[in-house]
Amino acid sequence: MTHLDLRLKRLTTLPWDLSVLTNLRELDLSMNLYTQLPEQCVWRDGHLATSLTKLSINQNRIQMLPEEIQEMTALQTLCIYDNIMTSLPKSIHRLNNLTQLSIYNNFITELPEEFCRIPKLQFAFLSNNRLTSLPNGLEQLTCLRGFYLDGNPITVFHFYFIFMSCEIIFISQELPGGFYKMPKM
Repeated sequence: MTHLDLRLKRLTTLPWDLSVLTNLRELDLSMNLYTQLPEQCVWRDGHLATSLTKLSINQNRIQMLPEEIQEMTALQTLCIYDNIMTSLPKSIHRLNNLTQLSIYNNFITELPEEFCRIPKLQFAFLSNNRLTSLPNGLEQLTCLRGFYLDGNPITVFHFYFIFMSCEIIFISQELPGGFYKMPKM
């Protein structure tokens, strides 16, 4: 089994030891009653941490991701939207294979500087949070193709030079002068 769908099961913990599923690559825990990421997902010695490429834990009551998220070395897609998170862990940049991060519809007030060092990030879905500014260093996200920021009360735009390689940007505020002069816009 490579995909396991445990949506809508009213779960608060994982029902069994998933380490027996040695081929598991995608796990969907959406629409349950989780308040934190199940420990089995990030155990250093657990196989899930090094084998999962996609984790969806949307529409739960997740308050925060643990620093141990960095143990999920194979993770390419992390979907944790529609929760109650207020921040991301600083260890987020250690997800070296992460290409898509979906954390929209949360309560995130700021992104750590380390967010700018996620090496393969292509799509960042950050819409409808509480971001008022973005961290310095976004130019380090050289693989970024889509940056979704609409629905955030962003007032500080010191980042627009990064988007020379970005293909899609959603921002619902007035844009700074010079923004439209970028080649790919």
